[in-house]
Amino acid sequence: MRAIFKDDHTRELPELQRERAYAAAFARLGVDYDYPTTPLGSLVQRERLSA
Repeated sequence: MRAIFKDDHTRELPELQRERAYAAAFARLGVDYDYPTTPLGSLVQRERLSA
């Protein structure tokens, strides 16, 4: 797993693309990676739905 985070090509990518590359690398290993370092609160607006 260390190799995923220390890949020189990946480290040069913008933050969001880097997180997607990490997620893809972990997916190849069968591990779910949910973008823990990306502040998605600023990207995703959620609305409350009434049932």
